[in-house]
Amino acid sequence: MQVKAKAMESGTLRDVLRILQQLDIKYRSEVKVDDGLFSIDIALIPSADLNDEDKQGQQLKLPAKPILCIEVDGPTHFTSNTQQPLGHTLWRNEQLAALGWQVLTVPSQLWHRHTTDAAKVGNAQACRVA
Repeated sequence: MQVKAKAMESGTLRDVLRILQQLDIKYRSEVKVDDGLFSIDIALIPSADLNDEDKQGQQLKLPAKPILCIEVDGPTHFTSNTQQPLGHTLWRNEQLAALGWQVLTVPSQLWHRHTTDAAKVGNAQACRVA
């Protein structure tokens, strides 16, 4: 399976990407799984699995082991009264997990509660998956 780059980012996604860069975390943003079913906001890739072609953003081959994807979800992914994830968001996460991705969701309303970069960095570091 391969992933192809797609260019479209929200302001919240750009902010999360900026924090990942500050933490020197290697990623690819807005990647589309080759079956066309999903566009992943952020894919974290182990450095050992990157090659020169990947670094230039051409195509990204999935490593044999599962990798982490971060979905930055805005208000359309949650109920307005209880802020619980909607069915389409739960389904997306389940399908990505079935494809071997570890899924981390960053709700934009929670992300924006952190008003300083230091708080956002601390939040991002707390979310790291071993």
